[in-house]
Amino acid sequence: MRAFDLLYARSAESLTRQTFLLCGDRRLAARAVVHAFRLAWERWPEVAVDRDPVGWVRAAAYEYALSPWHRLHPARVMRTAPRPSARRREPARTTERRGDTAKDGAATAAASPTDAPEAGLAVPDEGEVLRTLLSLPPSYRRCLLLHYGPGMGVTEIAAEVESSSAAVHGRLKRAHVMLVERVPELAQAPVGERRRLLTTALERIAEHAPGRPVPEERVREVCERLTRRRVLGAVLLLLLLVGAVVASLVPF
Repeated sequence: MRAFDLLYARSAESLTRQTFLLCGDRRLAARAVVHAFRLAWERWPEVAVDRDPVGWVRAAAYEYALSPWHRLHPARVMRTAPRPSARRREPARTTERRGDTAKDGAATAAASPTDAPEAGLAVPDEGEVLRTLLSLPPSYRRCLLLHYGPGMGVTEIAAEVESSSAAVHGRLKRAHVMLVERVPELAQAPVGERRRLLTTALERIAEHAPGRPVPEERVREVCERLTRRRVLGAVLLLLLLVGAVVASLVPF
């Protein structure tokens, strides 16, 4: 199953980062990605011929991470959210040396305007962005991260979340409005710079996420072990149910 190993090697780390942004919890993000790859392993004939195997795994991980049952788990959402930081982008310093001025000018000319926020703009506080992100409705959060993470368009997002393009467009618009209202740096920035500022903040937050939840060489072994446990649990539950039925039929 070389194809499965390659899928994990190429996408597990980025999926873990994206899932961390979705739920704000390192352990939950890792569990969600392992769960998604276990499902992919169990249904590999289906996943292998899917038009977008990474999207298939991502959808499974997102569904797991957004499940309301995790509210009862000891690993609380926001437990591992990064603390608010005071990092700000300082205005570029001018220099009187001709050599430095020439180098700075050449670098500025070579850089694309979309590479980084304009000099002097404050990068949004990571903790504030994550708290605001996690306060959004799950459907808004999911659409926003699909848009900023994999860079998916409205139509692609609608297909993945099984919704209409109009609904996805509305969620993205309302999510942006809520972020701008609650994050001062975004509100103060020019409209054209907000996307780059938010992208920078999300990339920094994603650095707090774990890497691959399972070593690459052990992923199939872990998936098979989890599958065996699941089957064993189902068999034990069935035996308990049969035993309960038999006990109810036996006269005392």
